[in-house]
Amino acid sequence: MTILADSEASKYVDGTAVHWYDDLPWDPASKLSDLYLAHSDKFILSTEACNGWLDPPLQGPSYGNWYRGASYANDIIIGIANDKRIIQYH
Repeated sequence: MTILADSEASKYVDGTAVHWYDDLPWDPASKLSDLYLAHSDKFILSTEACNGWLDPPLQGPSYGNWYRGASYANDIIIGIANDKRIIQYH
């Protein structure tokens, strides 16, 4: 948000990309809300999301692990609630 706080620099920025992995240590909903409320004229784009990228034993497939599905759903719901554009691809 630093660059958007600079009125001169902000003229050259159309939006912000959010990489899902960066959500883990923080509360993503509050950060997206802060960003949207402060700069509602700029878009927010979700660039990537995946589960199973952490070190073992959390790495790779985890069949029947509903937590991972809930994580995706939570990210999508929070994103929509905060005007984040979501691109889903396979």
